[in-house]
Amino acid sequence: MYSNQEFSRRFRIALAELAKTPQLLGFDNGVHEDRGGGLRLSGIGDCARRQYFKVVLADTFAAVEAEADGATYWAPWMGYAGQAIVAAVLTQMGYGIGAGEEQVVYGGIPGHIDGLMQGLDLGWKSVWDNKVRGPYMYRQLATIGLPQADPQMYYQMQGYMGGTGSNLAIITIVPHDFSENRNQIERYIKEEPRPDPLVTRLVVKRDMIAQKRLQERGAMLRIAIANRQLVAREFDPEKDRFPCPYCEFLKICTLRGQTDDFVVPPVIWNEDLDVT
Repeated sequence: MYSNQEFSRRFRIALAELAKTPQLLGFDNGVHEDRGGGLRLSGIGDCARRQYFKVVLADTFAAVEAEADGATYWAPWMGYAGQAIVAAVLTQMGYGIGAGEEQVVYGGIPGHIDGLMQGLDLGWKSVWDNKVRGPYMYRQLATIGLPQADPQMYYQMQGYMGGTGSNLAIITIVPHDFSENRNQIERYIKEEPRPDPLVTRLVVKRDMIAQKRLQERGAMLRIAIANRQLVAREFDPEKDRFPCPYCEFLKICTLRGQTDDFVVPPVIWNEDLDVT
């Protein structure tokens, strides 16, 4: 399999080739809309109480979103556009990208994959997912990797692999702002080789321990939601700097306080698994 340096070198060449034959790259926002108010594979590794509130307070949450400022949609739409661009570059490189936005189900929890990827250095079909990230998270993913940098993303990929029967997930990470990302990498990362500020590829292997826990979390959350049983916090909104300050349910979670009546199994993974 290509090293990250070799992958990014080929990515840059393909991007330059693509630019010589200008084409309109679009995305169908319809496939990203209205995926239901239930649990999703993309969030199963997220805070259990946040997932509970998202479902139980779905009507209220939808009303808040409907009245939201247009800026709310900038980040996800940048993600959709980035996905379309990266898919075109990967195809130019020689990879095959198929099954885009196909729904998969694992442990009774649905999700939508960006696609299945094969060809070149991949000997079999792998789940493909693209992420557009800011400088800090880009550096974390490029240097620390998964699952440590983002357990939620790791669980999302485990669900997608389980739902497709794949043994590998390939994640392409691209920046919101290339220039700023390059400056931040040069400033904060001194060891060579530095990550390419244009693209980083993460390779995630199937983790049976994480997949089993994913199913357990999903089962427990479904029981809690069905019985309207408030689940225990996995973070402390009065102490933790992340992710609580960025949660849309911060106020109600703080008011409801902690409870030990319904504890969802925490996120775990196979620490012996060789994840590149």
